[in-house]
Amino acid sequence: MSNVDEGHRGGSRDVPPRSAWFRYPARMSRSPQRMAYGAGVCVVMTVALQACSGSAAQREPSGTVLAEDAYLRNLVGEWSIERSIRGKVVGNRMSVESALGGAFVRLHMESTTPSDPYEAIVLVGFDTSRGEYVAHWCDSFGPAYSAIGHGKRDGQRLELRFDYPSGPFFNTWEYDPAADRWTFTGESGAASRERTLFARDVVTRVHAR
Repeated sequence: MSNVDEGHRGGSRDVPPRSAWFRYPARMSRSPQRMAYGAGVCVVMTVALQACSGSAAQREPSGTVLAEDAYLRNLVGEWSIERSIRGKVVGNRMSVESALGGAFVRLHMESTTPSDPYEAIVLVGFDTSRGEYVAHWCDSFGPAYSAIGHGKRDGQRLELRFDYPSGPFFNTWEYDPAADRWTFTGESGAASRERTLFARDVVTRVHAR
């Protein structure tokens, strides 16, 4: 959810150079010493390439990769969202899956209310070095409104803060393990530290785990 739109804001490429191909010098003689040198280089390169291939294979996920953070794993699945915003109720659906080797979960939200179109893709992960969650929020309102939020968790409650030129925006996520349900609350902040409710989502799992 964003304080500049009616969507939910938790609430951004250079092409690498091509690898150089190994070539023998054009004028290299076929003396035993130089041929042995060339063969040695080939052996070393082959071993190095095999090692790199092995490391890459180890990094590639096999089958479904679980999110590294246990709290975020509760988000994985298919959800229905009932959003109360500016005096009306709109529907959204949300699909969440583990992404980037489990470092993040990826939320994909889409409006199910034709009169209120909206779509968002959010990547959320836990930064172990800082002990906080990081959310990258992008939506159909474009790059100008994309943002990165940070926040800490207290039990089942995670508060993410997104800073905009107009002021901070807070998106608080609360998980109810007994009901397997989430509540997302978006609030606009002010210099006085007072908050104004922007929207509240009731997030219900579509298929029981």
